[in-house]
This record gives sequence, C-alpha cells and structure tokens, in this order.
Amino acid sequence: MVGTASHRDQPHWLRDLLTYLTERIQEVLSGTSASIVVRVFGPDLDQLRETAVQIESVIKPIAGVATLKVEPQVLVPQIEIDLKVEAASQFGLTPGLLMQSVTTLVNGVQVGEMYRDQAIFPVMVRGKDSLRTDWATLGNLMVDTPSGAQVPLKSVASLTIVPAPNVIQREGASRRLDVTCNVEGRDLASVATDIEAAVRSSVNFAPGYHPEFLGEYTEAKASRQRLWLLSLDSILAITILLYIDFENWRLVLLILLALPIAIASGLLGVFAGGGIISLGSLVGFVTVLGIAARLTLSLKR
Repeated sequence: MVGTASHRDQPHWLRDLLTYLTERIQEVLSGTSASIVVRVFGPDLDQLRETAVQIESVIKPIAGVATLKVEPQVLVPQIEIDLKVEAASQFGLTPGLLMQSVTTLVNGVQVGEMYRDQAIFPVMVRGKDSLRTDWATLGNLMVDTPSGAQVPLKSVASLTIVPAPNVIQREGASRRLDVTCNVEGRDLASVATDIEAAVRSSVNFAPGYHPEFLGEYTEAKASRQRLWLLSLDSILAITILLYIDFENWRLVLLILLALPIAIASGLLGVFAGGGIISLGSLVGFVTVLGIAARLTLSLKR
C-alpha cells in the first residue's frame, strides 16, 4: 500500500491508498495509479499547465471525485546559452558548431568502448567536473573555431540561468500533462462520464491542444464493447451448431429461450447491488450461460 496517516501534517503531500494488484493494473492502463486520468496534449508547457489547472477546477465540483491533482512539475535552475550572432560570425562559429563543442566538454561524447572481464565499458571524452557546477567557469570555457584558434564561450554567447521543469513527459511526439483523480461514494462509470462531459463542454482547448480520457473506466468500456460483440458472434455460432446437430428449429429455439432464465437471478443480484454491471459480472454471466446450455442439451438428449 502507498500512503500513511501522517500526510495530513504535510500540506503539499499527496497520497493514494491502493492494494498492490490495483496499483499494478492502473499503472499498466494509464501509467499512473489513479482510476481516472485526463491527459492533455500540446506543444507549450505553460499553456499545458494552464489548461490542466482549468480542467482541475472543472472536475473539482463533481460528486464522487477524490484525490484530484495535476501532475506536479518542479522547476530547477538551468543554464541557457544564446549565441551572439555578430560576435560568433567573426570567428566563423555557427550554432551547430558551438553546441557541439559545449556538449562535448560539458556532457561528454562516447568515442569508443573498452572490453574488460567480459563486460563492455563506454569510453567518454568530456571536460572537467567544474564545468558542470561553476557557472563562471563555464563562461570561460575555450571553444575551438574553424580556423584552429580558441575563444572564450562568454565572448560568443550569453549565459543565463533560467527555471525549467525537471521532467517533460512526452507521448506520441507531443508533450503531455495529466490531471488524475480517484472515485469515492459513487460508481466509477457515472463519475467518469460526468468528468468527460464537463471537460468537453466547459474547457476551451487552444489549437494544437486536446484531451484524452484514460484509466479503468475507459479500458472497461472498450473491453465491454468487445465482449458484447464476441458474445453476439458466439450466440450466432451456437445457433448454427445446434441446428446442424438437431436439424429442428423448434428445439434450437427452446434451448436458446432457456438461457435467459438461467441468468435471471444474476440480474436480480446486480440490481440489488446498485445496478452496476462490471466486467467481472459479464464474465460470470457467460460462465452461467455455458453451464445452462450444457444442462439443457443433456435434457434434450
């Protein structure tokens, strides 16, 4: 399980209380541990965050919504290097050449591999560690020019420290941000339907931005549709096989009419439990129908 009672003492902490199996299933379905996920896609991070906050405000009043949150993003300091075009052109430097030199010295590049004790180790070439920790030292970094001379980085580029997100999530070649929630006090299908209707009617998405609704309900809905389609195909195949065996439409019709009676008690149990038909209930109905069909065939013979 995830979460403890002490989270109330931490105003910025969020928690999900789940069983291990539920968490694993939800992680596979949507990549998060929430039951309902509204995933927003778009090119600009600030616009994504603004749209996600708007979606959060629309979802919040809906009954049954619990642990509503927007996927957190922490801003971390990042060094931004902008080429001084006029100064760089005097030395024959282009943005590509400059970034290649800086990347090699700061991040390093792999130039080969070394084999030792049946293991492969990459061979990297990069600058001193101080280049990655000292902003002033990075400005004094000597960059090679096409003529073979060297020039300090700060002479051909401006260095500034700007805030940037620690993680940028992407999916399908597009940036994305999740708004997630769980359900309490209502059935999952009703809450998910209300959320989708509210988001589509109340949130104006800018061009290039769109939502996707993920989670347990979406997958269960798709699985239920596939199950109904396969069930209809199965009934048709069973009908044909029964007629081939009995060669009498009257007997076939009697057997098929006996099947709904077999699940009548199951339907009464569903309505007594609130009228919610889950995917597990449908699988149970299929099992009962199979047993009833076998017993009916035995009596007919």
